[in-house]
Amino acid sequence: MNARDPNAFVEHNQCPPDAPQQIGRHNVLQIIKPGDLPVAAGLFRVVWANRKTDNAFLLRFPDRQEESDVSTGRKRTKPKLHFPTQVSLAALEQLAGMRWIVKTRAYLPKRLRKETDELTDFEKKTKVRRKFLLHSFMSDDDLLRIFEYGQMGSHVARTVAEFNASLTDDDKKLTRHHVYQVTYRFWLYGCVENALIADSGNCGAPGKYRNPGTRKRGRPRQRVATGHSLTATGVNTGPDERALIWLTWDTYGGKLGEYAAAHRKMIENYFCDGWHENEQGLWVPTQQSLDQCPSLETFRYYVKKKYTPVELLQQLIPNITWLQTKRAIKGKSFESLFGPAQMFLIDSTVADVYLVSSYNPYWIIGRPIVYLVRDAWSGMIVGVHVALEGPSWDTARLAIFNAFSPKGKFLRSFGFDMSDEHWPCAHGCLDLRHDRGESLSIPSTDSAHDLRVNLSACPSFRPDQKGAIETMFHWLNRETVHWLPGAVLSRQRERGERDNRLDATLSMYQFTRIIINAILTFNRNADMRDRLVGPIAGLEIDATPINLWRWGLKNLNGSAPQWDDETLYTALLPTATSSIRKDGVHFAGRCYTGAITERERWQEYARIGKTRQVKFKYHPNDPQELYVLNNATGNYESLHMRNGDQIPAHARFEEIIDCREYRGLVHEGSADARQIDRIGHDRFREAEIKAALRAKADAIPPANKAAHLSGVTEKRAFEAYIEQIKEAVMHKVHNLAPNQTEALETDLGATSDLLSRLLSETEEELSHA
Repeated sequence: MNARDPNAFVEHNQCPPDAPQQIGRHNVLQIIKPGDLPVAAGLFRVVWANRKTDNAFLLRFPDRQEESDVSTGRKRTKPKLHFPTQVSLAALEQLAGMRWIVKTRAYLPKRLRKETDELTDFEKKTKVRRKFLLHSFMSDDDLLRIFEYGQMGSHVARTVAEFNASLTDDDKKLTRHHVYQVTYRFWLYGCVENALIADSGNCGAPGKYRNPGTRKRGRPRQRVATGHSLTATGVNTGPDERALIWLTWDTYGGKLGEYAAAHRKMIENYFCDGWHENEQGLWVPTQQSLDQCPSLETFRYYVKKKYTPVELLQQLIPNITWLQTKRAIKGKSFESLFGPAQMFLIDSTVADVYLVSSYNPYWIIGRPIVYLVRDAWSGMIVGVHVALEGPSWDTARLAIFNAFSPKGKFLRSFGFDMSDEHWPCAHGCLDLRHDRGESLSIPSTDSAHDLRVNLSACPSFRPDQKGAIETMFHWLNRETVHWLPGAVLSRQRERGERDNRLDATLSMYQFTRIIINAILTFNRNADMRDRLVGPIAGLEIDATPINLWRWGLKNLNGSAPQWDDETLYTALLPTATSSIRKDGVHFAGRCYTGAITERERWQEYARIGKTRQVKFKYHPNDPQELYVLNNATGNYESLHMRNGDQIPAHARFEEIIDCREYRGLVHEGSADARQIDRIGHDRFREAEIKAALRAKADAIPPANKAAHLSGVTEKRAFEAYIEQIKEAVMHKVHNLAPNQTEALETDLGATSDLLSRLLSETEEELSHA
């Protein structure tokens, strides 16, 4: 090892130049400029330092030998160590003060970092034996004699003689060279006991490629072993074959994603030539040399030999999948934030449940869109919106509006007797992280500019960059949605089981209430202890989202913006335009009036023909109220739905519009029948008119116009008198018994005669009366 060793690393002392440097025993020195020292530049270990005699002994780390990926077959030669070089300790410290010598740390071989229980039996045995050899001259007194008086040779000679005396003639004798090298290696690596382990980690050629020869390496093929094909012994893989395998894998491996497919490509491109179509219509090669092609097992072996499992996986799966699920996690989003309301995360999903209409519980209206807004630092869910449309900016901005607005009125509108303190989120944010879909538009940019919010879009197919909000939908499904009637559990549903849509029971209002209650429960009880890191690591607080939110707003840096109603209405609520009519402002089939309509007399102007259009803001969740801007004051005023146009409780604009559309479709479905009825009525009317004209033509006309127009009162009285007689006759006929009616019909012979008789009898009774 030397200064050029890539495995060596330097940790310089942070000392000013020319400052005195204390150098002691076991220090590792990187000598950059040796000056007058009798050593060359390199890496050294201080094995002895005596300030009294101004002596220091430096043992040089051996230069790293050049290595090759291919074994040459020659035996490895161990580096030979030499006795440490004696230098002046004062000169060393002077050069260190000039920064020509730098204290550093030396890379320890892997075998020196083993724990005792990781050593093999051979390594333990070698360690014990070498420790026995050195213990006789490793005391401080012995080292003083070795370095100051040069008695190293006598100590080694005595140790070798004592050890060899205990051996038999057949045993291998210990040499002085071996003891010297073991001692030097022990000093070189800081006198740690693991330095006594045999330096055999790099012996042989394990893990290196062998140059091919004429004889086939490895196990014989099965067909060769069974005698079926004595010539097909296989291929000795050499540098050319390895390069071909790696070239094929680099070209096709990541695209095809399979070893077998890439191996077939190698055969097609390099071991087959001249493809053509034969008589049977099959494609075959004109020439092929498959006997020289490495097998699929060999192909797979060398690919795995070159690339690590992580590199292979990164090649075999799409880059997007790698970035989403396999890349290294280098931190969490809240770690770089200074407190709450700095960054909000927004996302939406289609809830796994079917809902029904507020107008009719048997009208299935499909699955709702759920938007959530979450604070990245505290984990608090700060906003929610449930809609039937989206995902789009029209629904996303309503979730942002909810996040930036006080929650008391919102909670009370859904039947919760709560105030703003139960959900204390009425603050804007500085950054809003979102997907690249609904929030990349001109209206969203304008709204962000009005509220001074920085829109931060995640890259395409990278939802992992806002994982804190993505995980909330898994939590919502697991804890709430999958337990609701009408929930979508397609993976658990077997063929033939009941369709989950038939179980749909909840309306939009009821589903939203459940979602709000789940959010309030999460904000009060979720465990956020993992966020107590960094400056707040010792904070004694119940780490729930609502507690972290309140504590952060009170104690941390920054000031969360808060917007008035006019600003939020202008920036986030949708705008609509409608005409003013004589009864008020019409929108979505409903009529609205308010103080501003009476004060400015909009309806009176509409009645005299002064039509005009008015712009207003509205919230889809609250169809009872519209917001009109008063240009004189700059404030919004409310328009309320007229009492006669009231709708079912808690209905929403989407449901109102859907109901109108549905009823329009029902009306259109019976249009043909209505047309037929109208045509039938027209024909019936014309027939009656023709009959009346014929009766008029049969009657005797009056003598003149005056006679025709005179006596209207007497004629009207006579007509009323006749109607009274008819009513009396019909009443008498209805009161007769069935046998009396038959007798009368028999006597008189016809129904008309019966009617004439009854009329005459009735006339006589009226005259006597």
